[in-house]
Amino acid sequence: MNKGDIKTWSKNTAILAAIFGFLQVYPSIVKVIKTGNVSSYSRTAQIMGLISAAFWFINAYLSGDVTSMIALSIGIGFSSYILYLMYETQDKKDKQAKKN
Repeated sequence: MNKGDIKTWSKNTAILAAIFGFLQVYPSIVKVIKTGNVSSYSRTAQIMGLISAAFWFINAYLSGDVTSMIALSIGIGFSSYILYLMYETQDKKDKQAKKN
């Protein structure tokens, strides 16, 4: 295999990984958007996932892998939204507890 073939395979693999990765989380995305319920998610796991995605995004940027950058951007946005809902829910619980 020459270098051109490897780059083509690498790009196709990145595209397939992005598609399957999105399809894997799509039901969760829809559920969270519709219900706003994030009780099945771990705050620590979301933060670790964001850190990981940020490093992978940097790697994709430095490699010039636009497909991965797009997929990672979607993942980072979704994880950020989940964390926002987690903190918002916790704030509401804390305010309710102070009232009682």
